[in-house]
Amino acid sequence: MLHFSQFTCGRPSINASQTDLVVTEKKLFLQAGFKLLPWLLKLWPGLFFLLTAIWLTWPMSTTLFTAIPIGLEGEATVPLFNLWTIWWNIDRLGHGFAEYWHAPIFSPARLTFALSEPQPTTMLLAPVYVVTDSMILCYNLAVLILLAMCGHASWSLLRLVHVSPPMAVLGGLLIQRLPFLFWQMGVLQLLALAGPIWTIYWILKCCRGPGWRTSLGLGLSFGLTYWSCNYFGLLLSLSIGISGLLLITAGWFLLPEWRRWKVWASLIAAAILAACLIGPIARVQQEAAREEKWQAERPLELVQNLSARWSDYTWSLTARLGDYPTAIEPARQNIWRMGCGAVVTILGAWGLVVGLYRQDRRLLTCAVLTFSVVSLLLSFGPEYEVFGWSPSLWLRDHYPGFSHLRSPFRFGVFVQLGWHLLAIQGAEAFSLDRWRWFRKFVERGPDHEIGWRQLSLQALLTSPAILVLGLAVYEVWPAAQVCHPVPQVHPTPQWIDDLRQKTEPHEVLACLPFANGSDASAYESTTLWMYWQARHHRPMVNGYSGFFPDAYLELRDAMETFPSDESMRLLTLAGVRYLVIDTSVCPVNEWKEMALFRDQTEICFEDPQAGIAVYRYTPRL
Repeated sequence: MLHFSQFTCGRPSINASQTDLVVTEKKLFLQAGFKLLPWLLKLWPGLFFLLTAIWLTWPMSTTLFTAIPIGLEGEATVPLFNLWTIWWNIDRLGHGFAEYWHAPIFSPARLTFALSEPQPTTMLLAPVYVVTDSMILCYNLAVLILLAMCGHASWSLLRLVHVSPPMAVLGGLLIQRLPFLFWQMGVLQLLALAGPIWTIYWILKCCRGPGWRTSLGLGLSFGLTYWSCNYFGLLLSLSIGISGLLLITAGWFLLPEWRRWKVWASLIAAAILAACLIGPIARVQQEAAREEKWQAERPLELVQNLSARWSDYTWSLTARLGDYPTAIEPARQNIWRMGCGAVVTILGAWGLVVGLYRQDRRLLTCAVLTFSVVSLLLSFGPEYEVFGWSPSLWLRDHYPGFSHLRSPFRFGVFVQLGWHLLAIQGAEAFSLDRWRWFRKFVERGPDHEIGWRQLSLQALLTSPAILVLGLAVYEVWPAAQVCHPVPQVHPTPQWIDDLRQKTEPHEVLACLPFANGSDASAYESTTLWMYWQARHHRPMVNGYSGFFPDAYLELRDAMETFPSDESMRLLTLAGVRYLVIDTSVCPVNEWKEMALFRDQTEICFEDPQAGIAVYRYTPRL
């Protein structure tokens, strides 16, 4: 008889061992896939919210290397300043944090980096800067990452309180497109809302399951909130602290959850960890305040002008975000549309009713409501009084750091956050599967199995809630981002190369024109000089910050009459060695005719293409 192998037509036969090997490899591949599946499921929300961040900020992603978003700012001063802040953080990381607090602005002043938000978390962008040498890309990635983290943190918080996955995704998008964030898009640090949301997340975790992990999570969340945005750290400590005090006073300490010593131990441990993270930064900031002899507090009139009004939260709730005022006017003559939108406002009120009715959500609803109301009242600043007593004025006298607070209206971000959380709860009530009759109907599906029919039925019953929440997302959808083009550093301008080659690293520059006023628009040229400083690395007497040294303010006023005896005297006291002049703006030809300028300066080099002339300054003895 012929063997079967004789009819294989020359093809190699596969023996049993080879078959077993193939099967084993397939099993190993499937096992590896199943092991990776949980990680992929954890990553997809982050990827989803990164995509929605790109969508919300469009067309920013088309100009990642050439322009930065300025939101509704009337000028690019603050975005350019934050661009410089990112560079300084990355640069100091490469130098082992040497002279970190002594940034090369306002020379010869010290602790100049403590005069504003340091934002040390932007050091995480160092690999991007090393590879691309693009500060603009780092800034734009920071915007996308902060918005994506905000959406992901919101999604995690909603899942923690057992919101269904589809509603949690839409709820995360609703908070990601919070009107306040896109109104303040030009202020990078105010996009770091993920920190406060994670802090609330870990407070809930601490109350439900106290332990060292929850203490670690809460302490890190609050500490990193302050690292990302000092404003949010200060405001959140007050909103949460006062809310907690009111709730405890109302009798919450009698509840079983609050009578457990482990809860209090976890909260105290978290507070200690947060203090360890915040302390080093806060200590230097307080030292800078004493050294520069800041005023004990911000001028009361300025604080009142930058406080919210009740009309700001109710004015034109259905207006699209693109219709908002183009800037925050110091004179406070306009109305800030800080409302959440008509749909969210109505849903929030309904969510409040639903939450108070549902026993499983009652305590959480009370906490969110208290948090929102406290933030609302604090956002009114000194204008809010209780029988003639102003909480804001009392905090200015007794709460560390509050006297330096300039913009109480920023409490409004927590007002919007709390009301949006209530709105998500209100929209959730429209999900028919939560109604008793429909829930029984779903449970009586065929064989009580979760098949495609039941999933379809579940989706159908959830669709009303999804449609309502989707309408809320759409109503205040942000307008297309306005992106400000930033000068390119490649190829490097000739005057930058000349500065690096023909001057010493310690020699001080005075860049003209100087700021000619006190508002942000007057400093746009100054922040552009700071942007170029990232290429030539020379200290300069110019600068922009949240606070200004007294010596700089005196010099700024004197430079309005440059060249004059007083301006020359102050330049000499500041140790200025070179004048970098924008010839397209400054009347250099007129200055050359003046003996005061001609006798103390000499041209070093000029870059006609960039319109920059550099003069050596040699003061007369």
